[in-house]
Amino acid sequence: MHEQTIWTETPSMKDFFVNPVHLALTFFTWGGWCAVIWLFRRSVRYELTDERLRVRSGILSKKEDEIELFRIRDTKVYQGPIGRLLGLGEISIRSTDDTGNLVLKHFPTPREKREQIRQFANLAKAKANIRTVIPESN
Repeated sequence: MHEQTIWTETPSMKDFFVNPVHLALTFFTWGGWCAVIWLFRRSVRYELTDERLRVRSGILSKKEDEIELFRIRDTKVYQGPIGRLLGLGEISIRSTDDTGNLVLKHFPTPREKREQIRQFANLAKAKANIRTVIPESN
């Protein structure tokens, strides 16, 4: 069966324009700071398929991390005050994969996307017939 892409995202620049430090650095560098941040954020791509989560990054050299969805153990969302106003946040993913933990930063609609990751991870676990065992505490 062919792997299906659910969504592809890049980090947002929305938070950049409301941060006074970024605006000051952009002003004093004649727009250079904004261009550098934009370039770095555009060089990152997040992709969720029905089998894995991929993070591709890099400007000159490229790095690709991926986590098989059935290996995801836990997900968390963090949104600061500005992120909540702008609909941006961070999604942290813990896994048993060799990749380890991933953090998806400057992410648009993080709660919605986290829920999709969780749903597809549960489907992948069911498809692979994987059960989670939680030890009882005394």
